[in-house]
Amino acid sequence: MEHICVNKKGRSVLEDFKLNIFEGECNAVFGFSGSGIRELGEIFSGRLRPDSGRVLVNEKEISFSEFIISEPSGVFVIDNNTVLLPELTVAENMFFGRVRNILGLKPARKDQEAYASHLLSRFGLDINIRRKGRDLPYYEMLMICLVRAYARNAKLVVLVDPPGLRDIRQGEEIVRILKILKKEGIAILWVCHRLDRIENILDGVFVIRAGKNAGTRYHESFNLRELTSLAENRRTHRETGKMPSEKNGDTVFEIRNLRYREFRELSLSFRKGCITGINANEPEVLAAIRQIMCGEVSEYEGRMRLLGEDYSPCSYEEAVIRGVQQVDVLRYENSVMPRMSVVDNMLLQNYWQQKSLLSPVNKSWHKHVKTQLMQRHRGWKLDRWEDLEPWQQQILILERNLFRPGKIVIVTEPFATFDTDTLNMATDILREMLEMDKTVIILSLNLRNLTEICEEINIIKDREQILHVCADEYKKLL
Repeated sequence: MEHICVNKKGRSVLEDFKLNIFEGECNAVFGFSGSGIRELGEIFSGRLRPDSGRVLVNEKEISFSEFIISEPSGVFVIDNNTVLLPELTVAENMFFGRVRNILGLKPARKDQEAYASHLLSRFGLDINIRRKGRDLPYYEMLMICLVRAYARNAKLVVLVDPPGLRDIRQGEEIVRILKILKKEGIAILWVCHRLDRIENILDGVFVIRAGKNAGTRYHESFNLRELTSLAENRRTHRETGKMPSEKNGDTVFEIRNLRYREFRELSLSFRKGCITGINANEPEVLAAIRQIMCGEVSEYEGRMRLLGEDYSPCSYEEAVIRGVQQVDVLRYENSVMPRMSVVDNMLLQNYWQQKSLLSPVNKSWHKHVKTQLMQRHRGWKLDRWEDLEPWQQQILILERNLFRPGKIVIVTEPFATFDTDTLNMATDILREMLEMDKTVIILSLNLRNLTEICEEINIIKDREQILHVCADEYKKLL
């Protein structure tokens, strides 16, 4: 791709974008919502034509008047619309399109199955070749699409907004298949806003921000934190030379001279679009802070301000109306209805605000949430809440704050029950909240994990506030 430009509704969404993919390389284009990553995916999928620039496949330019990146050219695009034909078996889907003849003759079933079995065994996959496409989980569909691309002599496989490999326990299997394709000289391009489990096989990452190439990092010189910072275009506190509390105009929530039986005096401030951690050596202190901020306790001394106005809610319902919400992944069962669908549980607070579970929620919003969930968690069973695994329920409890209005999200102990992959998923969700200009406050006894996730940390020891510092500066102290 050379000098690609795309304009939508009079606004430039891709501007002078460049991209080079070479044989046998595995690269990613990484960016967040609004960066132009979606439009780039639409170009590959054939749903969007660039306004200017050049696209060359095998050194031959594709005319924009007949623009389509097609399989005959050796480019296989796998996106949300790439699924197996539902009424055909796995063997038929893998054979489909391989043989063309004017008589429309169909090879014998045993020949189809022998061909499919040979391909699957080549990749070490144990998939029932007689199952219908509609009966397969999404991750198996994805693996079959990759194997089919190999069988059709693909030169480049483009995965547009692929499923987060942390969302499916078979992610390692997909990575293994990608390694085989790469070894066979097939180039791979991963167009996404999440880099899940593929960091170790990437040769390079192209970061896209505001429709432009924000930078390129190669395998020897990149890490996820640096890539995220580059994609967000956020200057680090170390670069600014200032403590976060010295910045003016960004504070959305303040606690001043707060006194309660669990602590002597607290003064805290929280910035817009920032993750702030509060650490204490006693769980009762963290519980008291959460209760006061969420309106569950009213007998305290001191003052709180939200967006410059006095804030002293009498109940959690009032706190929610003012824009403060809490997430407790350890006690999530109290805020769901197991027999309801996943979408309805994600919208449960909307029903509560309307005072009735029978009140209709905007149909377009309901459809939007359902579509987002299906795209974000392909391979999950999203029909009933009780069909999900506990770790999936905890992720969704955290994630539903992305679909709610609000300014402050208070998260209690997100580290206690998460393994490494699940914690990484939770961290990605927290960063998405920052993109929506939400302020995230994490209450935890685990100081080490706070330093990995938070930008600022407040430490309370023996019921007294002893330190307010940037996470990077705290690491230096360690």
